[in-house]
Amino acid sequence: MAEATPRPTLEVTGPNLLEFFAGKAKNVLSPIAEGIAETVGKGTRQLLGQPRPQDQELVSPLTQEQPESIQSRAVSMAQELLGGEKETEPITPFDDALRESFGDDFDDAIRVLGGENAQFDPEAENTSNSDGSVDRGVFQINSIHFSESEFNRRKEKMAAAGIDVSSPEAAWEDMFDPAKNIAMARIIFDEQGWDGWIGAPRDLLSDEEIERREGKGIGIRE
Repeated sequence: MAEATPRPTLEVTGPNLLEFFAGKAKNVLSPIAEGIAETVGKGTRQLLGQPRPQDQELVSPLTQEQPESIQSRAVSMAQELLGGEKETEPITPFDDALRESFGDDFDDAIRVLGGENAQFDPEAENTSNSDGSVDRGVFQINSIHFSESEFNRRKEKMAAAGIDVSSPEAAWEDMFDPAKNIAMARIIFDEQGWDGWIGAPRDLLSDEEIERREGKGIGIRE
């Protein structure tokens, strides 16, 4: 990694604060936001330039605050006023892993999870399958994927995803790990789409899978 070039030290206080912000705003805000900054800035200049004695306690913290902090707060406020992007709350405890594995399919993955494991419980297990198989973890990965033949078929992909491939049992145990469970879900998704999940809504299923389920009387989420 190349050595980073030191950033210059900024020293901006008192009445110069408006000029500092106005200059930085041109680089990061739209013309509308610049207008907001200019309008608000007029009042700020008056307040910082000629504070009344009774306002001194209010003004002092502003003049002592680091300009980078003031700029950051002002930009955030302007973006919010203009309807810009806002920091959103996480949907699941595993959003980063979901985005890393599913990328543009993140929203669809969330929808499927809503039908499979709405509590996002990484230790969830379903042992009520009629064929005796078990569903485990965040994406309720089925134990059939860890039969000897299925394990060997996907072993290389599973190893690349960080799953323990020392044995089928070890890989199956890893399905309690949220990130590895999600990575396994991606491997299955690449082969089957969302057809492998009973909780997937109709619009994410293939026509063939819809026909198969309807023929067997298997319910489909709408």
